[in-house]
Amino acid sequence: MPLLNRIPIKSQLRLVVLIMGLPMAGLILFLGLKARQRAVEDATRDLARLGDAVRAEQAGQVASTRQLLTVLAHLPIIRNREAKPVARLFEDLCARNPALSNLGVADRSGRVWAAAVPSSAPFQIGDRRYFQQALRRGRLASGEYVVSRATGRPSLNFGFPVVDAAGQVTDILSIGFHLESFKGVLERSRMPSGAILTFVDHRGVILYRAPDALGRVGTPFDARTMAEIQGFPDEEIHVGRSALLGERRIILTYKLRLEGETEPYLIIRGGIPLDAVLAGANRSILRNLSFMGLVWLLAFLAANAVAKRSILAPVGTLREASLRLARGEGRGAIADRIQGGELGELAATFDDMARQLRHREAALEESNARLEATLALAFDGYWSNDAEGRILDVNDAYCRITGWSREEIVGRFIPEFDVLDSVETVRERIALSRREGVIQFRSRHRKADGSRAEVEVRVALDPRTDRCLCFFRDITAALRAEEALRASEERFEVAFEASPDAISLSTLQEGRYLLVNEGFCAVSGRTREEVVGQLAVDLGIWLDPQERDQWVTQLRASGQVASMEVRLCRKDGTPFDALLSARVIRLGGEDVCLSVTRDITPLKRAAAERRRLEAELDHFQKLESLGRLAGGVAHDMNNTLAAILAVTEVLRIQRAGDAALMGSVSLVEQAAGRGREMVKSLLGFTRKEITQPVPVDVNAMVRQEMGLLDRTLLKKYELVMDLAEDLPAITGEPGSLGGALMNLCVNAADAMPGGGRLRIVTRRGPAGWVELVVEDTGEGMTPEVLRRAMEPFYTTKPTGKGTGLGLSQVFNTARAHGGYLRLESEPGQGTRAILGLACDSGPAPAAGSGPAPRERAPMDILLVDDEDLIRSALPPLLEAHGHRVRAVPGGREALRELDRAGAPDLVLLDMNMPEMNGLETLGAIRARFPSLPILVGTGYLEREAEEVLEADPRAGAITKPYTVEEIGRALDGLEAG
Repeated sequence: MPLLNRIPIKSQLRLVVLIMGLPMAGLILFLGLKARQRAVEDATRDLARLGDAVRAEQAGQVASTRQLLTVLAHLPIIRNREAKPVARLFEDLCARNPALSNLGVADRSGRVWAAAVPSSAPFQIGDRRYFQQALRRGRLASGEYVVSRATGRPSLNFGFPVVDAAGQVTDILSIGFHLESFKGVLERSRMPSGAILTFVDHRGVILYRAPDALGRVGTPFDARTMAEIQGFPDEEIHVGRSALLGERRIILTYKLRLEGETEPYLIIRGGIPLDAVLAGANRSILRNLSFMGLVWLLAFLAANAVAKRSILAPVGTLREASLRLARGEGRGAIADRIQGGELGELAATFDDMARQLRHREAALEESNARLEATLALAFDGYWSNDAEGRILDVNDAYCRITGWSREEIVGRFIPEFDVLDSVETVRERIALSRREGVIQFRSRHRKADGSRAEVEVRVALDPRTDRCLCFFRDITAALRAEEALRASEERFEVAFEASPDAISLSTLQEGRYLLVNEGFCAVSGRTREEVVGQLAVDLGIWLDPQERDQWVTQLRASGQVASMEVRLCRKDGTPFDALLSARVIRLGGEDVCLSVTRDITPLKRAAAERRRLEAELDHFQKLESLGRLAGGVAHDMNNTLAAILAVTEVLRIQRAGDAALMGSVSLVEQAAGRGREMVKSLLGFTRKEITQPVPVDVNAMVRQEMGLLDRTLLKKYELVMDLAEDLPAITGEPGSLGGALMNLCVNAADAMPGGGRLRIVTRRGPAGWVELVVEDTGEGMTPEVLRRAMEPFYTTKPTGKGTGLGLSQVFNTARAHGGYLRLESEPGQGTRAILGLACDSGPAPAAGSGPAPRERAPMDILLVDDEDLIRSALPPLLEAHGHRVRAVPGGREALRELDRAGAPDLVLLDMNMPEMNGLETLGAIRARFPSLPILVGTGYLEREAEEVLEADPRAGAITKPYTVEEIGRALDGLEAG
């Protein structure tokens, strides 16, 4: 409306007349545009009918071609390759159908062996597309524009396979069509006026063009248009600009393709010039607009005459009165000169406005006085300056902001206070305020104490006085607060991105992610782009949606969740455990959730591993405790057995001729030997067992034990041995290993109360290992039973049927030999026990005993043992072999005896003695006699004792109970060392 008010009334009246004619002009244009639209639609339908007719006729031609080639492919003369009859048949068919350029048939190599058009020399079609496609796909295939080698004329060819009884393609029929055949198609289809229709093959070569006929056949179609056609659907009609003709046209594009082919064999491209289609509608619009323009002109002249007399003259009077009033000259009324109508009312209003203006001048003076008082009391600073930038007035607030007095400011120029402004800048801002009114900017003003005040400035130009009114707000504190906030945000951003935990911001209502850090991406396996804006449920982050509902409920109830353990899912579907803490915060007027997620999967794995190790340590400690108990029992048993064996051996020497007595002695020796093996079994519960390691043939050991087992097992058990040949030897104690095998077999038999199959297997294990496997077809074990099977005293057998020590003993035997025991079992699937033993590099030893000790001269032997049975039974045995024996009950007595009688040839020293044990006695003797041979006898050794004996070449260990022969072997070992 402001623009309209600046237009003279006379021109406004003319504009009204013009606007009154606009609806008629709009109606004419609307009807004309509708006519143009109908013309385009009619032309589009005509073009579509033409394309449909051409496509239908081409489809019929393809169908008849397929039928013809199908019939020909089944003719015996073609299948038998009778070239001359076939050529005559093809020639006759071409004569009957002028559209055909040639008919031929070629073998699989592409050599044409019969054709309607004879050729002076054989020629190949193996490089033709239709031949290759028909041979590869086994169905009708299309070609492209070619110049026939036989006729020399351009044609479009098709290929069809000839298939023998086995379904193999033997030959390819080829049929070619003259491109002039498209002319007949177009003659039978009525082309719209001005239309151009072009047939193009899949390579973009023109096959036919109407009304251009054959003038452009064989030339390439426009490359840019072909590229556009590649992206079109099989049917496309649109209005566009022709790349060739440069005019807008209605364009039709049809693609014809054979079944199974991805590329069309024929593209129909048609077009009608849009100008020709719209010509009639355009003429109608122009005719109607011309008639309407004449009517407009007559109305315009009539309106001009009326306006001059009735409006323009009174308005001129009002204008002159207004100018006088503006100059302060006119005080008279004009309502008596202009009477009646709206202009008369306007004259009366003008007189009233003059009276009100005088009242307002007085009010303005009063307002200026109030303004000056307001500026004096304002919190914001103020000054006014002239066009040169000289400060004319200033309020108290500005003086408080800067510390200058009014006298120090007034009369000086702006750049003396504004450190960012120069004389040129001040002039530019004054000019800008003249153009745009109020302007606003930030600046920095110099204070009286030399510091700076950051101010926000608003400047307005007073047009009455041509002065600039400037208001200043001190924003120094606000900027410092902004800077502090920015630094805080930067610190938050650094902490947010640097945290290895997954941190995210999401909407509380629906769980849509707003922001995530790098830690979140690393933990979830997703990028920021994949997460931000998505819902947690849609991403599948929660493994259990109900767990998320529980978390949201708790979060909404209390506003925070601390260290809630949840199960989440990575992008690849891997689940993981996490600790999730969250808090509801207010952001942008909306409740959002700030959550921190820590992947605790490694911690849980470490905890599980720790529990496993603790359980294993507990298992070992139980075995260790049991081993110590067994060692103590074994010590007492060994002393008893040593006394028994010593007495029986003395009896054998002294009463060798008493046969009846020797039988009893043998029985006692067997019982003692049995007791000795029992002691070794007890010692299997500790690593401290002293074994006599020898090379062991595992297969021989198995056969020996199975001989005993076969005689004791009931007939309901089937015993099977599967022993690998050429197993390497292992180093160990045959008795302990045999006992372990028997324990496994007895357990297997107990697991098959109704009978079953017991299978013992020896095999090569991993590199450097031999494995002994015991399998049964029994009841199997549950996972809980399998986990505890090797614990001491754990058993599932009824009371009185088992002690729970069998598998523990086998486990300790394996551990003592540096091997392993592994159990595999499932309920109802039987059990497999695998005993792994480290093998030697050489072959298994031949059966037999070790070397006999060498003959020795009588020795002076000091026997140190706290057990009365040993001191009573062992000296007679040694003396029976010609040795001299001194026996003492402890370490202190031994030292006194050595000091009294000197060094013997050998000291037999008991390890476990009260007051002064074997190690302490050994150290004291060694201090006196560095090279004296000492044999320490015990059932087991502490690690400390093993280290002491290994470090002393003249001291060794011997297992209780021992024989004179074993003493000799041990002494041989010391001398050899």
